Amino acid sequence: MLHFLDLTAFRKMATIVQGRLKQWLTWFCLSEGTMKGLDTLLESNPAIKEAHELYTRFTADNELMEKYEARQKYLRDVSTIKHVSHDEGYTKGLAEGEVKGFTQGEVSGLEKGKRQTVVAMRKEHIDPATISRVTGLSIVNPRRTPSIKFRENLQT
Repeated sequence: MLHFLDLTAFRKMATIVQGRLKQWLTWFCLSEGTMKGLDTLLESNPAIKEAHELYTRFTADNELMEKYEARQKYLRDVSTIKHVSHDEGYTKGLAEGEVKGFTQGEVSGLEKGKRQTVVAMRKEHIDPATISRVTGLSIVNPRRTPSIKFRENLQT
């Protein structure tokens, strides 16, 4: 779950606020020299002072900043690759699904056509062996339609 804090109120403050959470929020909104009370804030809270010193050292070190920027670029690249791969996989899966559905529909249509042929041939009293030879279906029961079960009134 992602939470957002509206820090506009802290950016507008001209004085240092009381309370540890409010002090941290104020510090997050500050940049060097934008608030007269920065020194007071740093002196009133040792943890914020330590964080500010680490931040200042980190941003002043070109080598560390280059490593940080390289890491950020890597994370953005990985994110882009994941999104592109997901989209490509989705498109490929959709295409494969369409082909599979088409093939299944074609097979189903052929089977339906054979069933209709068998029913028509049985109505004409054609023997099961001939129906089997013509349709390619095997004879399951000579009294019934070859390999396909139909309603009793369609059989002879």
